[in-house]
Amino acid sequence: DTHFNFGKTSSFLPKKMIYYIERTKKEVLIGCAWQDQVYRSDEYIQSTKAKSILGMPLLNKGSLLGILYLENTLLENAFNSKNIKILNLLSNQIAISIENTILYENLEKKVHDRTSELEVEKKKSDDLLLNILPAETALELKKYGKARPRKYDAVTVIFTDFINFTKLSERLTADELVVEIDKYFTKFDEIAKKYNIEKIKTIGDAYLCVSGLPVVNKNHVFNAVNAALEMRDYVEHVFNSKAEDDPTAFKLRIGVHTGPVVSGVVGQNKFAFDIWGDTVNTASRLENNSEAFKVNISEEVYNIVKDDYHCIHRGLLYAKNKGDINMYFIENKN
Repeated sequence: DTHFNFGKTSSFLPKKMIYYIERTKKEVLIGCAWQDQVYRSDEYIQSTKAKSILGMPLLNKGSLLGILYLENTLLENAFNSKNIKILNLLSNQIAISIENTILYENLEKKVHDRTSELEVEKKKSDDLLLNILPAETALELKKYGKARPRKYDAVTVIFTDFINFTKLSERLTADELVVEIDKYFTKFDEIAKKYNIEKIKTIGDAYLCVSGLPVVNKNHVFNAVNAALEMRDYVEHVFNSKAEDDPTAFKLRIGVHTGPVVSGVVGQNKFAFDIWGDTVNTASRLENNSEAFKVNISEEVYNIVKDDYHCIHRGLLYAKNKGDINMYFIENKN
């Protein structure tokens, strides 16, 4: 039921009468309020010299929803039993209208609250999807329920891994191993984001990312080279800050190659964005043939960056399932 709390408005209403109607749920009819034995002491009636007053409860199914208050300060006995009969009919409709309004407001609030909850959940789902897939691919998947495979004529693939990782990891607990790997790969993620490079996945201690997709970028080779050099410098700096026998002092090697790839989303319950093609395989072979804290690039990458970076020609080196590949160590900018 409604409970009336007047607060600062107490001097603007005859609260003694209002409280009576609230308690008894009965109407009050006063011919001359300021002379009435019961109500003339009320602060409001004293100040206004109110004459005719009619107060009527607005009831619906026995519940008090409000009070209809009428006042005439000029005439005594302005309200009578006929007024009450008419107002009783009106008060029922007013009470129903108030109840409907309250129900509608409550419903609106519930709808608003539920909508807000759904928006929060939707944002969580969207954020999770964006952590798994490139933004453009995620939008396509949400819109159409699937993402079509795409072929790219030229992207640059970066492959990294840590030398002797398996042997070193045997000296670490599971928790220590995960914490250390996470530190390195989190930094790699930051570097990749800086150069608009898309992380594809990690495979054990290997990190695979690609420059130039899903948004085509004409500077994909230079972005990839700069990112690879920053990754190398970061890991080398960490290595130099650790003791020589520290099992978390990892040595990094990197391979970089440019060429065509196909990208797509695989899986139904668990989506995975991946890339395929000989370019990926060649980058992996370049990484396998690299050395500690070296970025090993293919001739295709060398031909694009040779005027801007200092490179060391390594000659033709054998790569598993690829034969001899012309390889170069890229050092720093000229």
